[in-house]
Amino acid sequence: MTNERASLDLASLQQQLQKHRSSLSDAILSHLPSPSASSPPASKQSPVDVRRPATLGVGATTDGGKSAPIHPSDQKFRAKLGARAGQKREHASSSLNEPQDGSDIDEEADTRSSVPRKKAPQKTSDIFAAAEAKAKAAHTKAPPRPVPPDLATMSKAQRKKWNKRQRIAESVSNASDKTPSLRSSQSPPNALASSEPSPVPTQGIASGSGEDVQNASTQLDSHHKVPVPLLESSSSSSSSSNMTPLQSSMLASLQGARFRSINERLYTHHSSDALAFMKNEPQLFDDYHAGFRQQVRKWPTNPVDRIADLLIRTKKSHADRYPIRASNLPGALIVDLGAGEGGLAKKLAPHGFHILSYDLVTTADGWVRGLDAAAIDALPLPGVFAPLGLVWHHATSAAMVDVAIFCLSLMGTNWVHMICEAWRVLKPGGELVIAEVSSRFGSTGETLAFTELVRALGFHLDWQDSSNTHFVLLKLSKTMDYRQASQEALSPIEHTMVSNTRTKVDPLALRHAVAQPAQAQDVLDLLVRSGAQILKPCLYKRR
Repeated sequence: MTNERASLDLASLQQQLQKHRSSLSDAILSHLPSPSASSPPASKQSPVDVRRPATLGVGATTDGGKSAPIHPSDQKFRAKLGARAGQKREHASSSLNEPQDGSDIDEEADTRSSVPRKKAPQKTSDIFAAAEAKAKAAHTKAPPRPVPPDLATMSKAQRKKWNKRQRIAESVSNASDKTPSLRSSQSPPNALASSEPSPVPTQGIASGSGEDVQNASTQLDSHHKVPVPLLESSSSSSSSSNMTPLQSSMLASLQGARFRSINERLYTHHSSDALAFMKNEPQLFDDYHAGFRQQVRKWPTNPVDRIADLLIRTKKSHADRYPIRASNLPGALIVDLGAGEGGLAKKLAPHGFHILSYDLVTTADGWVRGLDAAAIDALPLPGVFAPLGLVWHHATSAAMVDVAIFCLSLMGTNWVHMICEAWRVLKPGGELVIAEVSSRFGSTGETLAFTELVRALGFHLDWQDSSNTHFVLLKLSKTMDYRQASQEALSPIEHTMVSNTRTKVDPLALRHAVAQPAQAQDVLDLLVRSGAQILKPCLYKRR
């Protein structure tokens, strides 16, 4: 009974709701004006002019497709809505590059619309033309790449050359990419200019008369103050950066060949010939050291850096094992013979050392002075020369140099005279540091003959470091052997010299057999001639 009552109540409610809706729609239509005769016929109306039945809703039914006529005011409202819908469609089509003509909008409704209508831009896009233009622009901006040859038609030697060129090009490009960051992190080239060392002090020189000391100090201060380096020009670096990889490779090859040619001439000629050679063509000095820098870059350790570390004592373990007394002497005077471009002086000057640099050419920045270091009394420094370190008259000298350094610079057929000149300017007990290429001591690298020769010139061997694969480092001290001239005949020394010329020279035996100053000079001449065989020149294979 309850279910039947609920269904009857629901049916009656639906009937009442439909009656109310019908009456409400009739009341609304009664208030609307009646249609006029000016309205267009039904055949000319667009499909959107079909009016929605008023009774259509929840629980309502349609009237079988019959519709009431549309009033003009309602038609205006519909036209406005259609114009706005057309604008939205045009905006959407313009974002998708699809032109829209809007021909389905009524012209009369479009002209009467209060919102202005925006026409879509007419674009004529050609996909293939745009792609071609983009490719041409990229080709003009990017540098042309080398077209690889047909490897199948190349020989084995040609393929090796091609692969080598590619590796060189890649290394040069990688280096150019890293150069700006490296330059920003490095200090400027004139960083040492603010730390100009003071002139060499003359106090503490005990030997020699007061007049000699004063003259020596005056000469040293007037000619050999430690210079301040000038700014390095960047023209060479800028020109090299503009080169292609192939040009850079060719330039490196030319520099290497030039270096080998000059190097061989310096080793196989007298020091006076080398001095004249460099004076006639000063550019050869720069060419030589440009190639020398390329060679040293391949070494695990630069000997200049190693000597500087021992003097500055940056690595205490090495300094304790291979000590140099001048490293603990404030304001020590150091002479670099064969200084090249003055690299050692630039490293030691900021640490309080007074260093004088000499080579065959005076450099433009003032760090190096040009002279023949193998000529006796060539260095403008006080000191008395004694062949083989044998002093016959107990003469004293005002020598004031603490350390003499030969870093890969014992060149020329008379390199023994360089050692003699270093002995002259060194204080008694002064230190001699020699760094020399390992290959110059022969295939075995044995340094005994060389050290005995240097000991015969008036030095004592303190230590030797052969741990490096490319060079040997030695440190010696100056000795003075005071003797009195003997009244005996000269036959013993003459017999010793004749036997040494026939067999292997024994420098120490010759030195011990000397009994007269004239004999010392004769033995020195013999040691100069035998030095070219003991310390072999660096010669390169012909290419």
